[in-house]
Amino acid sequence: MSVNKVILLGNVGQDPRVKYFDTGSAVATFPLATTDRAYTLSNGTQIPERTEWHNIVVSNRLAEVVDKYVHKGDKLYLEGKIRTRSYTDQSGATRYITEVYADNMEMLTPKGASTGASATASASSQMGQGNPLPQGQTQPSQGYSPQGQPLQGQSSQGYSPQAQPSQGQSSQGYSSQAQPSQTQQGQTQPSQGYSPQGQTQPSQGYSPQGQPAEDNPADDLPF
Repeated sequence: MSVNKVILLGNVGQDPRVKYFDTGSAVATFPLATTDRAYTLSNGTQIPERTEWHNIVVSNRLAEVVDKYVHKGDKLYLEGKIRTRSYTDQSGATRYITEVYADNMEMLTPKGASTGASATASASSQMGQGNPLPQGQTQPSQGYSPQGQPLQGQSSQGYSPQAQPSQGQSSQGYSSQAQPSQTQQGQTQPSQGYSPQGQTQPSQGYSPQGQPAEDNPADDLPF
């Protein structure tokens, strides 16, 4: 059993060279630099920075991706195999070259990251989604909703929502449940009859929930 696997993380040294063949296949080659940082030994000896250059070869679909998106200076993560081949130079001498045939590649340079964020924010602004309504809150229709208080359904004209006192005289003397109609702060507006202190007398025979309607005292007068 043997393993021939290489993992590299480095920067592209120059723009890739890509060749397309009549068969439809493609091959791209480019140098990749990996750098070991400088460090100091325990005895004080300084080890300088060391850079290694690797000859990368990719083919077929991966070569097309490299042709479109990979440029000099880009950071890449590569996985592949080491292969050594020989060739004859112009002088007739035999040369040997070691290459990394990559079969997996990830581009680590964030291209257009800020542009994409701006486009998203711009689209959100154009759609008016900057301040969405809280969950469960409906948009008021022809009524007034105090700040921070959700409307219970759609309010009608002059109607005060539940748990919201009606400011001023309510429409036809009607006030929401358990909330008296106010004319002045702390005072209720009495009708033509007598109303006990602290209780409002509903007009037109309306009785709030939990209170029986009282007879009109005016009906008991002898004249």
